[in-house]
Amino acid sequence: MRVLVVDDEERIRKTWARGLKQAGHEVSACGSVASALRLLKREAAWDAVLLDIYLADGTGDELLKQMSAEQLRSVAVVSAYLAPRHAVELDGSGAFVSPKPTGVEDLLLLVDFLVQRRAAGLDSELRSRAWARRHKLSTRQAEILVLAVAGLTNDQIAQQLSCSKHSIDTHWSRIFHKTNVRGRAVVIAAASA
Repeated sequence: MRVLVVDDEERIRKTWARGLKQAGHEVSACGSVASALRLLKREAAWDAVLLDIYLADGTGDELLKQMSAEQLRSVAVVSAYLAPRHAVELDGSGAFVSPKPTGVEDLLLLVDFLVQRRAAGLDSELRSRAWARRHKLSTRQAEILVLAVAGLTNDQIAQQLSCSKHSIDTHWSRIFHKTNVRGRAVVIAAASA
């Protein structure tokens, strides 16, 4: 498995990288938002990303905003200083929020969880796209559906697709009309089944 460790503490990066490598994982590590962005753009297919909240040049949530829904399924936002406000702020981002693992066993458990979570998300995406094809949704409507099934809000979908929330609402109206299903939650449930 390919694991990216993003933490501002060099000791944590080295300890986690050593433990993950001993378990047979391929590991890259960095301590800043800028470095993580370069790695994510250069090598998009990470099986797991362990992301600290506080980094040398910003915060983990700044990095999350620039990641795709597919990448977010592989991310655990971890911090030794995880406050309830962080969980609330990150809810709906698509990333998993966790206290910072304290030992190698917890670290490996978290990485295994992220790999399984990503695989389940990919299965869910395939089901959503098949449902969209059956109902003759446009490419854009299918993208919106996949992101909604992944747990993103309409505001987050608009940001991810670089369009207005009004545009997303219009697409939802068209999805309701084409599928003869009313309600975002009902559409998501049907497309996920």
